[in-house]
Parts: sequence; C-alpha cells; structure tokens
Amino acid sequence: MSEQELIEQYTHEGWQLIEDTGYVGLVGPYFYRQAKQSLTFCFPTLDKHLNRNGVIHGGALMTFVDRVCGMTVREITSTTQTATIQLNYNFIDAVVAGDVVTTTPQITREASQIVFISARLHVHDRLVAEATGIWKKAKPRA
Repeated sequence: MSEQELIEQYTHEGWQLIEDTGYVGLVGPYFYRQAKQSLTFCFPTLDKHLNRNGVIHGGALMTFVDRVCGMTVREITSTTQTATIQLNYNFIDAVVAGDVVTTTPQITREASQIVFISARLHVHDRLVAEATGIWKKAKPRA
C-alpha cells in the first residue's frame, strides 16, 4: 500500500492526519482522534521506517512519541508552543513494518511552566514501549 493510500484509508476510518511540512511530515504519517479530555494517536508503520535489523527504527518510534506528547500538552493545557525538556523512552518489544502503534498520552502533573506526561505504546494489546517526559510551556519567539 502506498503512503497516499494509507492516508486515505485512515482518514476514511475517522482518523485525522497530523499535517506537518517539516521533519514530522517526512517521517510519518501519524494520525489522531480527539475525545473529551484526551487524544489517541496511531502510527501505521511502513517499510521506510525499518532499520538494518528489519524492525522499525527506534528513532522513528521516539520521534512519534515526542510529537504526540507535545501535541497532547498543547491541546490539554491550551498552550500554543511547547519544548521538550526531557524524554525517557524504554523499548519493550520490537515493532515490524505493517504494525500500527497506538498511544493515548496522559498528563501526570501540570505546573505553571512545565508539564509531566507519560505514554504507553501498543501494537494491538502488546506493549512495545513506555515513555515519560517533561515539556515546557514555551513563549513564542520574537
């Protein structure tokens, strides 16, 4: 399946494409669904995400979780810009091309300028990774 066909399939199923003209636009596609107080994300993996060992590159998974945690912080806290201060990532199981990685990040604490967040990444009911991080509510650059 081509990337365009994948995008058409997921948008037809009710997912929204995370559109980005920068780096994320090159490494995706990523999708999301919005609920009342949360966002759920999915990353349908493709051959372009493979490493030399034939599994999904760890950097592809870490980029996904970095993007979706930042997006969650902005949405839930109504902050226009954020910056990743720290991201901890634990690889638990391999992901192969064709797997769909999903997560619903959870804010664990919000202070005036920083937000703590966690995410558990799954392929179906199989836990493949866990991440925790700290995001700063950033001010727009002049």
